[in-house]
Amino acid sequence: MTQTIVTVESGQEIAGSLKVMLNTLHGVDEVLIGRSKLCTVRVEQYVRDISRIQTWIWSNHGTAYVRDLNSFGGTTVNGSNGDVRILKGGTDVELIDGDTIIIGEERKLVLKVEVIE
Repeated sequence: MTQTIVTVESGQEIAGSLKVMLNTLHGVDEVLIGRSKLCTVRVEQYVRDISRIQTWIWSNHGTAYVRDLNSFGGTTVNGSNGDVRILKGGTDVELIDGDTIIIGEERKLVLKVEVIE
């Protein structure tokens, strides 16, 4: 079974201390990122270019996806293959091993994607 691990690489006090394993059989199958108490990865309230609920990462049948939820600060995926994808609300992007997810206009939160087959 494929597992996707999302690790906070930099940003806020949680950098390096948070790893989330996504899979549909064990563990978490979705992650919300933002300032709201409802979020799995919660950024401090004073960071204003990150929305209350900014980004959604989820797994469906072993494949992980990311979607920007019409956020103020934006979500960008820098692919391991050199592609840069700026997400608009409602656009789903499949995550692959080595992708980097950048949350906020000024790289307020950077997450690294690892896919284990």
